[in-house]
This record gives sequence, structure tokens and C-alpha cells, in this order.
Amino acid sequence: MKPPALKIVPRIVLFVALLAAGIVPVTQAGSQPREWRDGLNTAELIEAARERGEIAYETAQLYLAYALRAPDKLPERYRSPVPWDGTLPLLRLRTATRAMTAGPERAEIEALLAGTCDDSVASLPNIRNTSYFHIQYGTIGGGLSIDSYASTLDTAWTTEVISFGWAAPPVSTSNPPPGNLYHVRIDTLEWGLYGYVSTGGTHAGLVGNNPNTPWNDQDAYATCMVLNRDYSDFGGTPLHAMQATVAHEFNHSIQFGYGAITGSNAPDLSFAEASSTWMEDEVFDAANDNYFYLWPSFATCMGEYDPDDPHSVYDYWITFRGLTEPYGCGMAGGGEQILQDFWEATSQSATSNMLSALNGALVNKGTTLADAYHAYAIAVKFNKMCAGGYALPYCFEEGSAYVATAGPTAVHGAVASIGSSYNGSLADNYSLNWVGLPTGTLPYRVTLRNEASGGQLRGSVVCDTGAALVITPFPQVAGSGGSTSLASYNPSGCSSVVAVLTNQAQTEDNPSHCQPRSYRIETLPLVTMDHRQFLPLVERSDSYAPIPLRNGDFELGPEFWQESSTHSWDLIVTEDEPGVQAHSGSWLAWLGGDHLETGLIQQRVTVPAGTPSLSYWHWIGSEDTCAGDVARVRINSAVVHQYYLCQSNNTGGWREHTVSLAAYAGQTVDLGIEVETDSSLLSSLLVDDVTFR
Repeated sequence: MKPPALKIVPRIVLFVALLAAGIVPVTQAGSQPREWRDGLNTAELIEAARERGEIAYETAQLYLAYALRAPDKLPERYRSPVPWDGTLPLLRLRTATRAMTAGPERAEIEALLAGTCDDSVASLPNIRNTSYFHIQYGTIGGGLSIDSYASTLDTAWTTEVISFGWAAPPVSTSNPPPGNLYHVRIDTLEWGLYGYVSTGGTHAGLVGNNPNTPWNDQDAYATCMVLNRDYSDFGGTPLHAMQATVAHEFNHSIQFGYGAITGSNAPDLSFAEASSTWMEDEVFDAANDNYFYLWPSFATCMGEYDPDDPHSVYDYWITFRGLTEPYGCGMAGGGEQILQDFWEATSQSATSNMLSALNGALVNKGTTLADAYHAYAIAVKFNKMCAGGYALPYCFEEGSAYVATAGPTAVHGAVASIGSSYNGSLADNYSLNWVGLPTGTLPYRVTLRNEASGGQLRGSVVCDTGAALVITPFPQVAGSGGSTSLASYNPSGCSSVVAVLTNQAQTEDNPSHCQPRSYRIETLPLVTMDHRQFLPLVERSDSYAPIPLRNGDFELGPEFWQESSTHSWDLIVTEDEPGVQAHSGSWLAWLGGDHLETGLIQQRVTVPAGTPSLSYWHWIGSEDTCAGDVARVRINSAVVHQYYLCQSNNTGGWREHTVSLAAYAGQTVDLGIEVETDSSLLSSLLVDDVTFR
């Protein structure tokens, strides 16, 4: 895959027909910031025109150079008020220019770029040096002052470098700025341009190894920063727009200093831009400029986030917020450490290790990318503020403000009623879907089926009670052709019920394509059998009362039990199944009996304080040796007891099996009995008459 800096990322928007007619929106972004999500910025207007064949490739590069360095020369139809960050467009422009054939366009672009970030005082006669920055400036607008800029720049440095511990950008060894300070120009920028960081300039260029890291970065750059002199036409207040820009651009400076966005180790464009947009909140929590980019394309995979209308790479910042916020915001060693570890791992890699680097950073916090992404998928659907029953990692401290700015996140589909289903698809390499499920008082069975030949589909059914989120995970991840079920889900008391689905299959460290995997989620009414037709469908009890083990003899079929099977077998069966005989009655559980099968039955129970020994009758029938196939008892997903299913352990009939759960006496737990088989010889475990003694 090519480094993302070489990629042009266009967006196609709803009003592209207006662009084709030469009509450019003139609404000021500051007056209606929500329109940002519906429009193309200046760089994107240029690229959209090139894709439509209206302008040549060389002309498009020249117009981008105008937008960055000579805004008055840019034709009017490409002038947009939609805000944009010029750092990565400038980097791509430098790369594209080097590949152009000699001609007038290339010569003019090179002349324009030669003046990027020079230290000329002709237009910027004033100098202000701070503890960390050498600032050149002229007239400052928007009601701000040089003191505002200087204070904001120093805050960005002290927060990101001194407090958080990110490596400081290196200084040019050939022509360092005065006092070895970081060079900043506060200049006239037009057409929605916040600012940019440049790898070229009087005091910028390739350094190679950043002396501020303990490893050899190899392609670290000294950079300089250009800021807009007037932020009055941006969303929010001029101060907040300027603060967000400084935090964002300075984070790009650090990325260049790590040698992490210019070489073969570079992650996708979305990681560079969304990471810097995320940093705005870490440094200036009240700026909230990033609100105006909500929401991202949730169904687009993290591994190749290259979305169309009306999204941009900036909007992916909320994903990083969801992954990091559970570990603390705006504090050293908190959530920021995750992205710091990510960029440091990227810096030290010779190739793009994007998804693995992010997973490693989360492992350092005691979780995984799969777990953290699924928790984020729940949090960003409901966007509840963290208070009361809404707790991390399933909430956001500013969740209600996100919704107030961008509206609620919409489900991708819905199951309208019990007995209905929904078909969708989830791309590999971390994508998500939300499917609305029926509410009401009648319980139902929910099944998630992976109908594709790949993918790892994970699901949770989430109930919003109005006071808390009640999360019921599917017991298994549905792999290729697999399924997983909640045998009985009761939506009573839920104002909404949503199946939150993620695809956690990772195909490469930095994939060039994310394969969509089709799935089906279905609901079925619970089966009411003649011999239990007078039993209530819903049991009501005091929520603090102990939960007894119910239907331990399986004579109510799957009632009260949750089943999952890699190969979609029904696990709770009758004696009508060939070769099985119940210990009592006519129903039993049959686990195993297939290759590479993981079968689990479980229910939520309170382990009796006086009789905490779990007892069940089992029948082991195996052709295997004692090495591969295994039976387990799980408590809250943790294995508390296991034994091999093998020839030497065959029972030849029903035998009682007892497991002490004294450690859980009096506790309400998820109790499960599981069998996992390998690809060699077959093993089966029959289970019946589960009880406590």
C-alpha cells in the first residue's frame, strides 16, 4: 500500500451538481458551522473538478498551491469557506510536484513552495519569542492579540511535550531558528484554511534522527507552522478556533518529528488527521472545534478509512476519543498515552504497522483493540454523559453536547417486530453497525448469523432504561458461517434496544481493502410447549432477590438458557436426535460432536450460599486422545474447571459430575458449560439435570 501522504482523498457531496455548474457556496462557516458537514473545502473542490475532468492534473496541483500560498490567484469557483487543515495537502503537493514533468505549472508551483515558511520580514515585521517559539507576525485580526497566540502556542508545547511526554519536534541542524526555538508565522490565509505545518522553509527540512527520542527515527523532519492571522470566519469563537488549530498543527509537528507520516511506516491519512483533531480536546477542552466534524462514516472500516459524502478524515477523531477516554482525558499517562504509544511504535517501525500498533498501545492499558472498539461502538450509539448509571467505557463526558451539535447517531437498520430479521454487512478491520430491536414486554430469541466466508462478528444487545445501559453480549464471536444466540432476551423496561455489532477481523496491519461480510440478525418468539403452556413468559421478581438455576433438566427446551455454537447447532435437544438419550425426561444438552466446534450453554444464577456445589450428569463419548477436546465450566466467562474429552475418560453412560463453586457462594454470576473440539477425532458431551447441592 502506498503511504497515505501520496493519496488524494476526495469527497463527493450532495451539492456536487452545483459545483459542476460553477456555483460555489458563499455562506460564512462561522455563521452556520453545521453546514461544514455538507460541503467541500477548497482543496476538495479542486480535486473534485480534476476527477470530473474539468481541469488537468497539473492545473489541479497549481490551484492547490494557490490555495496555500497565493489565495488571490485561485479562481473564484474553487473558493470555499469550509475549514481545512493544509498540512497533509501541502505534503501531498510536494510529492506530486516532484513527479511532474517540467513545464510552466511545475515551475510556478516550485516558486510558490520555495517561499513556504521563509523568515522574510517584509510582510511580517514583528517578532515575539516565547519559551518555545520564534513567532513572526504582522496585523492580527478577529479580536485576538499576539499575547493570545503566544500563550496558546506555549500551552500546546507544555501540554503535549512537557506534561504528556511526547517527543519535541527536532530543530534544523543546518539552519536552526533563533534560540533553537520553533518557527511560527502568523500570516494571511484565505478560503477556510486554518493553518499548516511545512517540512520546507528557512528553518525546516529533513533531520533524519530526532535527538529527542531514544531511537533512530531515520526520516524525522524539522518543521515550521503557519497560522491564520484572523479566525473570525470559523466556527465558535476566534479564540477557540485558534486554540484548536494550534493544538492540531503542533501535533502534526510532533508526527513529522517522529518520522511517522512521510515514509513507508506512515499510517493512513485518517490516523494522522484524526489524531491531531483528537488532540485539540486534550489540550483545549473548551475549544470544541472538532464537534463540527461529527459524525464519521461508522460502517467504513478503520483499516482503510477513505469515506465518501459527506465525511472527511477529520471526523474520525471521535473513534480515538472513544478508545482513549476511559483512561482519562487531558491528563498525563491517561488516554493520551495510547496515541503517544501508537505514534512511538509507528516511528520505530520500518513498515506501516497501523492496526497492530494501535492494538499494542491498548494492550499497554490492559485491553485490546477488539474490546475497546466494541465498547466504543456502544458508547457512540447512545452518547450518554458519564453520570449515574451511565459509566465508562460506555459513555462520553461530553456526549450530550455531541448530540446537540450533530444530532443522534442513526441505526443502520431495524428488526421491526418479533419474528422479523435484518440483513446487513460489516467490513473487516473494525467497522460497526447498529440494528434496532423490538421493545415491549415479550421476550424473544436473538440470533446473529455470519453468512460470509470470513470476518469475526461480535455483538451485544444494549437496553437503554433511561437511567443506565444494560449490556447483554452474545456469548460467542460469529466467525465464518457461524452464529451465536441469546436464547431469551427480555426487553421489559427498555426505552430502546439496539444490537451493537462490530467486525474485529484484522486481515493486515495496514490493509488496502476491507472485505464486507454479510450478516443476518433475527428474532424469534420463544417456543411455548403444551406441557408448560400455563407458565408465564416473563417472571417478575425483586431485582435484589437471588436468581435460582432454572430449567436445569432442560424439560422446558432452551428456556432460561443461552446457547451458542460455532456451527449453529441446536445444543438443547430431545431424545429424537439420533444417538442421544436423556438422563431424565426427554430433553438434554449435546455439546461437541463436530470438528472445530465451540458450544456453550449458560444462564445467570445466584450460587446458593448453603449449597454452592454445582452438580450435573454427563456422558462422555470420545474417539480422541487426552490433548485436544475439552469441557469447561465458566463463571463470568472465566474458566473455573475443565477436563479432557478423550477415550480414557469415556463414561460409557451417565455419571454425576460435581464442581465446587464455594468461592462464588451468594454471588449472582453467569454460569456456563462449554465444550471446545479440535480438527481431529470427534468428541461429544451430553449434559442433563444441572443443579446445586
